[in-house]
Amino acid sequence: MTHIEEYSTFKIAKKLRIPRSSLQQYIDRGFIKPSIQKADGRGTKNIFSLNDVYTLKLFQTLHQGGFSQKVASGMSTVLLGKFYKSFEDKDSVIYIYRSKGHNKYDRTSKKNITVDFSKAEQGIVILIDMNSIKNYVDINLKE
Repeated sequence: MTHIEEYSTFKIAKKLRIPRSSLQQYIDRGFIKPSIQKADGRGTKNIFSLNDVYTLKLFQTLHQGGFSQKVASGMSTVLLGKFYKSFEDKDSVIYIYRSKGHNKYDRTSKKNITVDFSKAEQGIVILIDMNSIKNYVDINLKE
């Protein structure tokens, strides 16, 4: 039987230094969803998987990069689903072309970053080092 790591809202907020009120707001608005257990009334709590915590950190990174919370939420879910193996590839970088309300993304190697800025169509390019996100979460959860 495989042991699944579980994380409460309290533990995530404490270990990742996120105000509990902010984390609760992300949950209430549906930006972050606990995959193991959703709190259902008094005396119950949200329980997150490790993958959920990675999604949360990616969501925060995208939001801090200028995306709205709604867009960051959708993108973090899509990117993590599409590029989850990027966490295993220590050299992997996700790049996002953002322009005129459209977001395009792909994966490349840190050694080989050749981003075609013409694809950005006068927009911006955001690089996300997936391994840095994974390491940040893993290190802080173990403290």
